[in-house]
Amino acid sequence: MVVARYLASIALAIGSLYSSRAVFLTMLSKVLRWPLELFDTTPLGRIVSRFSKDIDTCDTVIPSVLLQFLNTCFGC
Repeated sequence: MVVARYLASIALAIGSLYSSRAVFLTMLSKVLRWPLELFDTTPLGRIVSRFSKDIDTCDTVIPSVLLQFLNTCFGC
């Protein structure tokens, strides 16, 4: 049982890192494709704040969802 929990924790950490990185890179590529006029009219702080809030939400939600998934699959 301890080994299963250990493996689940490792899988959770690795899965969280990969998924967070994928979400970050996707969001960054979308932001970089915005028209330049948007950056002139929208304060940069608002864009950075929104971006960092969305990344923080992904970093906190993804691990809990993965943990629930692993608990369901493996019954740990």
